[in-house]
Amino acid sequence: MRAGLLDRNITIEKRAAGADATYGGISSTWVPVATVWAEISDLTGREYLMAATVQAQRTVQVMIRYLPGLTAAMRLRDGDRILQINAVAMQGRRAWHVLQCSDFNQAAQT
Repeated sequence: MRAGLLDRNITIEKRAAGADATYGGISSTWVPVATVWAEISDLTGREYLMAATVQAQRTVQVMIRYLPGLTAAMRLRDGDRILQINAVAMQGRRAWHVLQCSDFNQAAQT
């Protein structure tokens, strides 16, 4: 893979638990882990009905340089777009990560 194909700047985030200041409970937020360059390719898409609204799901492949500690429990932020990581694979000997992700968006109703 040529590094010149890494044309998108994305943020990798992980879930962190913290104290809720208002009610004293535990709240969950997403905190940034790293900002990396990536190549993003849309692979497939489908629409389905859930909770009486049309939902759209796209399968996305993301390639980034090797990042130690990357897991499927993390997510990616590409601008306003959130990508949930489904699988993490390594290509080459600690050279690249290939991430299979899902992009869930509510489809516009007409």
